[in-house]
Amino acid sequence: MSIFRYATALSVFFMNCCIAQTFTFDPPNPQPGQTFTINAVWPYSGRSVKTQGYVLATNLHSYPDPPDGGKINVWFVQDGNGFSTPPPGLIIRASQDIAGVPAGNYTVSISWIPDPDPLVNTAANSPQTFQLVVGGNSTGTPAPFVIGNGITGNWYDPDQSGHGFSLEVLPGGTLLAEWFVFSPTGGRDWIAASGPINGNTATLNAFRTDGSGGLFPPHFNAAAVQQQPWGTITFAFSDCNNGTVAWQSTQSGYAPGSLPITRLTTPNGLHCP
Repeated sequence: MSIFRYATALSVFFMNCCIAQTFTFDPPNPQPGQTFTINAVWPYSGRSVKTQGYVLATNLHSYPDPPDGGKINVWFVQDGNGFSTPPPGLIIRASQDIAGVPAGNYTVSISWIPDPDPLVNTAANSPQTFQLVVGGNSTGTPAPFVIGNGITGNWYDPDQSGHGFSLEVLPGGTLLAEWFVFSPTGGRDWIAASGPINGNTATLNAFRTDGSGGLFPPHFNAAAVQQQPWGTITFAFSDCNNGTVAWQSTQSGYAPGSLPITRLTTPNGLHCP
């Protein structure tokens, strides 16, 4: 079984009873909702193909980018009827239209059945499997990830559990981040940042909350709490569940660095993408 991921033209050649089949996708990278066609071609064998069909089993419960769309199972059945005249070029052609499907990565399994008689078709090939990207770009690779509302949630590095980020996508393409962390000398630190979203990245201006008024209510004194410029924090995401964060502080003691981050929580009712 051969698997081609994100190919601009998906095709496979395989043998069954000395007949080679070719399957191609047209267009090779359909857009969401666009009907596409799977074309089957193989040398003339004396029998025509008039029966074909498909079953689509979508998966709407996992959220990589593009999402896991599900499975498309396709059958071409050679019905056993002969040709009154051999086809042009001694080539048999058949096709199956697939109604428009949502964006995602789909596993397409194509079966060629040599005869509808179950006593004959036991010799059929195992399904040939392809990975089809719906909603990818013209080269067949997935469209670049873009930060959207679904990034909202809590994020952390599992290897450094105990500090992490609360992220929220605000109107106007702004990312708000709150970093619940610890200071270089010990004790809890709270760093808040915001900045514009640019594709799959966002560079935020960060501020650190400090001051003698930072006491538990009712002793909190807003007049004695200051927001001190801290530096910048940059987030970059490869998909809905994985990213990196890098920082550069202007305050002494805070060494520059970076971390891989993964999603910890998603707000109820919110999905990504």
